[in-house]
Amino acid sequence: MKFLDNLCSEDDEIVDEVMYNEYWYLPRISCIYSKMDTPKWRALSAIQHIFYLSCVFYHIILFSITAVKLQNDKVEMFQALNYLSIFVVPPYTLILFSKNRKKLAEIHRGIATGLSNYDEETELLRKSLVLEVEKKRKIFMPMLLCYFTGGLSIFLPLEKYLNSYSGDNKQVIKLSPNMPINLWVPYDTNSQIGWSTALFLFTTLCAIHVLVITTGIILFFVMCEYIAMEVRFLIHSLNRLPERTLHLYRLRHGDNTNVSIETMKENTNLSNCYRDCLKKNIIHHQNIIR
Repeated sequence: MKFLDNLCSEDDEIVDEVMYNEYWYLPRISCIYSKMDTPKWRALSAIQHIFYLSCVFYHIILFSITAVKLQNDKVEMFQALNYLSIFVVPPYTLILFSKNRKKLAEIHRGIATGLSNYDEETELLRKSLVLEVEKKRKIFMPMLLCYFTGGLSIFLPLEKYLNSYSGDNKQVIKLSPNMPINLWVPYDTNSQIGWSTALFLFTTLCAIHVLVITTGIILFFVMCEYIAMEVRFLIHSLNRLPERTLHLYRLRHGDNTNVSIETMKENTNLSNCYRDCLKKNIIHHQNIIR
């Protein structure tokens, strides 16, 4: 398909390797950056996308119906609308990342190869900056995963506990008995099969939500950190502009210890080296902002 071929035109082994090194299999599991380099993987990714989106939109419809059925109970109605607004986020996130898949690949190829090509001494700082980003990522990822998974595990019991001490003793209409939240489902949840099906689908919805949002936040965090790193590196290279100019001059015209950056106006060759070094900074800046 031309559409998928165009969407995956920037995919390559370098991008796949960076994705795995930075995020493990999270982009594939969450459908944010599915593997689509062969017809087999494209078919599996399509099935995964359809399942995820079907599960989410199914519950969006259920929460909408729940809000209508509970319109006489404003608290419960707005609670259903609150859930609705929360679970609208994953499909929007998937569509956003899928639409910008080529840009995502370009950014991660830049993470692997770097966005500049300076002299060896200037490039030494890049290694320490990359290690700094890696250290932040290794701290941030487990904290975020614990935050979301821990939040889900205590949310429902905490909600029931707070409701029991809210001072409001009115009888709440339960649309579907035995469900952890007040949610209407189109089948009987008093039976074991009905309850198990409804609970499985709702648990799957929560898992999809955690996977997509967590992975999306991690991707944004890592990309922003690398962009900030490139800006810091650009500033560092500009600060070393005189040293880089002299280094380039010696490479082109031989070792001359008497040359000085102050003689640039009189020395045309030195002026050309300065211009070429500054041009590299401009290209680096363009690579950052494009």
